[in-house]
Amino acid sequence: MQRFQGLVLAGCSALALAACGADDVVAPGGPIIVNPAPTPTPTPTSVPGGSVTAAASCTPGTTDAGTVALQNGRGTIRNCVVPNLITGTLTLSGRRADGIMYSISGRTDVGRDIDLTGGTAGTLNVLPGVTVFAATRETTLIVNRGSRLNADGTQAQPIIFTALQNLTGSGLTEATDNLWGGLIIHGRAPISRCDPTVSTSTVGGSAGCWRKAEGVSQDTLFGGNVSNDNSGILRYVQVNFTGVGSGGSEVQGITTGGVGSGTVMSYIQIHNSLDDGIESFGGTQNMDHLVMTGIADDSLDTDNGYIGSVQFMLAVRRANGNVGDSIGGQTMLEIDSSGTNDASPRQYLKLANFTLLQTTPNEPAIRLRGGADVDFINGIVVARSGGTTGCLDVDNAETVQAAGTYNGTADRGPPRFLSVVFDCQLLIDSDADAFEDAALNNPANSNVNRAFTNTLQFLTGSSVGRIANGANESAVVAATSLGSISSFLTTVNYIGAFSGPNDTWTRDWTCNSDVADLRGALGCTDIRVF
Repeated sequence: MQRFQGLVLAGCSALALAACGADDVVAPGGPIIVNPAPTPTPTPTSVPGGSVTAAASCTPGTTDAGTVALQNGRGTIRNCVVPNLITGTLTLSGRRADGIMYSISGRTDVGRDIDLTGGTAGTLNVLPGVTVFAATRETTLIVNRGSRLNADGTQAQPIIFTALQNLTGSGLTEATDNLWGGLIIHGRAPISRCDPTVSTSTVGGSAGCWRKAEGVSQDTLFGGNVSNDNSGILRYVQVNFTGVGSGGSEVQGITTGGVGSGTVMSYIQIHNSLDDGIESFGGTQNMDHLVMTGIADDSLDTDNGYIGSVQFMLAVRRANGNVGDSIGGQTMLEIDSSGTNDASPRQYLKLANFTLLQTTPNEPAIRLRGGADVDFINGIVVARSGGTTGCLDVDNAETVQAAGTYNGTADRGPPRFLSVVFDCQLLIDSDADAFEDAALNNPANSNVNRAFTNTLQFLTGSSVGRIANGANESAVVAATSLGSISSFLTTVNYIGAFSGPNDTWTRDWTCNSDVADLRGALGCTDIRVF
């Protein structure tokens, strides 16, 4: 019996190794003890869009203010506070995917104006994948003359400027705006309308022709005679939920003043600004691939002698959205010279491949005045929301005067429309003048359709916002040889901002909303953590 029992135990010992498993224990000469396998660790529930854990510390040059719990189960981030004055170079390198986001609070200056006593330059570098948020309402990031903001994102890793409420989700709706100020970027490029209280010259475009910024309590100046001045890079950037100025006055998503052509502004989305999307006070910077969604006032506003080119621009207003100006003043484009109609330098905007969707009744899509020179090229204008206001409003005789020199300032003549189509319930503004007809009848115009029927489509994979060209848009012959108008412009074979539903230039880096699904990575009210 003992020999048999030994064989059994030996056999079972062998089985314990071969079949019973690593958790089965055989006691020599005793019973077989089976330990149950441990309960597997549950697989963490995946959060669509991802989640992060706060980093252990902040990057050099910033201050640790603890952590912030993100909305929608997206985890926590380390709040790294940016100083209110940046001199020298500060680099924000901690990505949101690493559990870091950066906060600014109150007025935050990059450098001090180098044209003033005590001025010193600063550079703020913001790397791809970084999010900067306003911790308080009256917060604005100001880049002073001689300093630079280099916010150079990528399509996969855009840079986002937003508000604290966007992180937490507190009180945020599709229509929310006016949560913080925005970006104010200044330079030393030429402007018109010298402010005599701060300028050393009354000659527009001269080194001493300066103006003050809007929406700030302490004077911040711009202007000069450096046409190729460089205020930095804004590329693959979102600026969301803006509009608050000092004392509650309004500022734009991005305000530029005297910014030069050495500055890069490309692939920029302004979402839900209570004031303008972008307003350029003079300067010479060029811009491309602009997205304006849910802007309560003007989507793009240029004045004070701005001379530059803009290509590929989408602007879509929110139907029944917030009011950003007096009735009749909430346009898609406002192009003027602020009451100095023959001021030098005279504004000259070259705008190509644009799609404007005005959804607010009794608001024009385009307001053109003040003697500004403009080339509208390959554009689509849709305004069928009702009311008695025409979608094209042209004011002032100087705006449509013949080419020549007036008060010492050269004028290129009336605005030109090259391959531009209008699908408007009422095309011409019903005021007492006939300047709209003068503009539309300019002999230099070509291929203008005043009674177009749009067939705009959703972007592929989208079901919100018909913004891409359909059959009728694709049938329009686009203006060519754009390089002869501006070396910045690229010749393409279509009108509007998108070649068609399969166009992808807004994909991934933008955010989506009830205004338009741009095939961005997430909704604008969500917080991106990747």
